[in-house]
Amino acid sequence: MLEVNYTMTAKETTEATMDFLTHRPFMTFMFAIMKYSCLFLCTCFVIAAYNKVARAQDVAIVIFALLWILFYKNFNRWIIKNALKHRPFSEMKPNIKIDHKGLLCTGQTATPLDVKWKSLRKILKTKDGYIVPLTGISNAGKFLWLPFRCFQDQTSEAQFVELSAKNKIKIKNI
Repeated sequence: MLEVNYTMTAKETTEATMDFLTHRPFMTFMFAIMKYSCLFLCTCFVIAAYNKVARAQDVAIVIFALLWILFYKNFNRWIIKNALKHRPFSEMKPNIKIDHKGLLCTGQTATPLDVKWKSLRKILKTKDGYIVPLTGISNAGKFLWLPFRCFQDQTSEAQFVELSAKNKIKIKNI
């Protein structure tokens, strides 16, 4: 059995949340629709400007479309960061026990969160740690965050990867 614990930080949580959201199929679809809509608006503006029928509000729309295309991740990070602003991160110290049955997370919520390996589909590996997306109706839109710093050494991280592989959980690099 592998036991990991750490103190949560606002910056890590914001980055993990953004990575989690941008790699959910529905959110990926929504971001793609927004990008294509913005590109369509810009194309329409170019055609209108070429035909000399562009209006002032068309310029404003194109500016907002270009800002969205260029800065949508930064904007969404800012929204997430503001939503997490008033959380007491210094008091949030999850304790996660990982064994052949699954993951048991205590200390973060009033009731322990018991996640079986068979309920997991994949694990996302970021530059800072692992995102374990939870499945099921009650866990929709939730994830467990396992930063690299929570593992005592390379062998404990290797044990986590080995347990994931044993239970046929793919680790996807993002």
